[in-house]
Amino acid sequence: MKKVSDSMIALHFDGNFIKDNSISARTLGHALTAIQRMVDKTVIFERRGSIKKGDVLPAVWNSEADLVVKPFEKGCITVPLVGLQDVGAISLLKGVLHDPFEEAISDDPIEKQSLVEGIPAAVNRANNKIGTISHEKLIKDSKAREHRYFAEAIYRDFDNLISPLRSSTIADEDIISVELKDKNGSLEYEFNKLISKRFHKIVSAKQLGPTVHYSGRLTEFGETKSRHFPYSGRFYSNASKHEHKLLIADEMDAEKLRSFNTAKNKQLNFFGAPVSAWGAFDEQKGDIVFLKLILE
Repeated sequence: MKKVSDSMIALHFDGNFIKDNSISARTLGHALTAIQRMVDKTVIFERRGSIKKGDVLPAVWNSEADLVVKPFEKGCITVPLVGLQDVGAISLLKGVLHDPFEEAISDDPIEKQSLVEGIPAAVNRANNKIGTISHEKLIKDSKAREHRYFAEAIYRDFDNLISPLRSSTIADEDIISVELKDKNGSLEYEFNKLISKRFHKIVSAKQLGPTVHYSGRLTEFGETKSRHFPYSGRFYSNASKHEHKLLIADEMDAEKLRSFNTAKNKQLNFFGAPVSAWGAFDEQKGDIVFLKLILE
């Protein structure tokens, strides 16, 4: 029989979340779902060395990721979760959560450039072919970015876990904290309303990735309700063999692209930038911001 490790995740609620030593099923279910997703992704990453958009934990690995809820501790709502077979999972979670949490609890201003704000500089790089790379090369070099993409996937789930703190009804004394414990000790991440908002701003900010030469076909095109990207399409990449969502900010660019949507199998070559979060992006299926048409 495989030995169960002494790893543990402790989820703690305080403030208005609890009343008479009880908590709503909706609040608790929301948090437990987010934690289980984080653990599933961690096990996938440990096993495969990578994780991609839409990956689901194979059933054969369930025993390595399954968490068991132990009895609540008396006097507060602390939910101890045990059952992890591999102590490496906790170590990985500690490692990726450290930097954004430290930034969230600091008093430093958060300065993040939006996708649209970064487009003029990216177009200039495309015009001068500064640092451009082919989509094939981007995919070939993806191994070096696997850990970043894993970290970004964990941030999305953790941000969802603490999202109730950002509600307008939440008071300053309301707290959600998560303790990660393994053989190397424990670390606790405590969030109130302000820290939760800062964490969300830090990990959800989107930037433009490298300038990439894409080749393929435009399979769908239309207008959107987005103020920053009023046009979008679906782009099938010859390199990834997948469709990507293509975001278009400029109306003149949109007009140039219309003919590629109406002409069947017409090849489209353009410079674009993958949408990146925390320096991570999915080169296989991720969204792309259109920068410049490449004329043959």
